[in-house]
Amino acid sequence: MNLSVLLGRLVYEPELQRKEKDGSTTYWCRFRIAVDREYAKEKEADFFNCVAYGGRARYLVSYARKGGRLLLVGRVKNGDYTNKEGKRTCFTEIVVEDCQVIDYADDKIEKEG
Repeated sequence: MNLSVLLGRLVYEPELQRKEKDGSTTYWCRFRIAVDREYAKEKEADFFNCVAYGGRARYLVSYARKGGRLLLVGRVKNGDYTNKEGKRTCFTEIVVEDCQVIDYADDKIEKEG
């Protein structure tokens, strides 16, 4: 089973990308999150590259902010491509299947209160 659950902080705000093909539009965004290591004596974090598609991408672009906490459920994807110099480049990313902006609720309460 390929399942990842991550709670981390957004490193930079995602930007919505779109591609039109055969009359349909695909939306996506790429972003990075920092996940704290609970067992470390000093503050340490692991960084994960993530990609979200469709409604999840639009949700993240609308509500997620740099430094805000995100809860993500997804799967690990490994891939490769040939870069501009002709070298094979490998990558690993989390494909987001569900997400929640955790700090969003706190921000809303502060604005209402």
